[in-house]
Amino acid sequence: SILEARKKYPWLQFERMDGFNIPDIQGLGKDFNKIYIDIFGNRNVGTIIPLIQKYEAVFKPELIVVKNNKLRRILRKYTVWEDLTT
Repeated sequence: SILEARKKYPWLQFERMDGFNIPDIQGLGKDFNKIYIDIFGNRNVGTIIPLIQKYEAVFKPELIVVKNNKLRRILRKYTVWEDLTT
């Protein structure tokens, strides 16, 4: 839970918010270098990808971690191709 996380890691800030409400997140007045998204574990992938893209564009974090079962299942089936010529 958020309360347990705050007790265990008091130097970190934990918030529970509507992840789709970017202005409210920006209203925290913080720079985010790492973002953890726990999106109900079964939310449709079609809503997750645009959210990740928005976070990347707005916050420019070093890392985004997404907890979502459907996305995990899809990614396990495929390998990401990297163009090594660029």
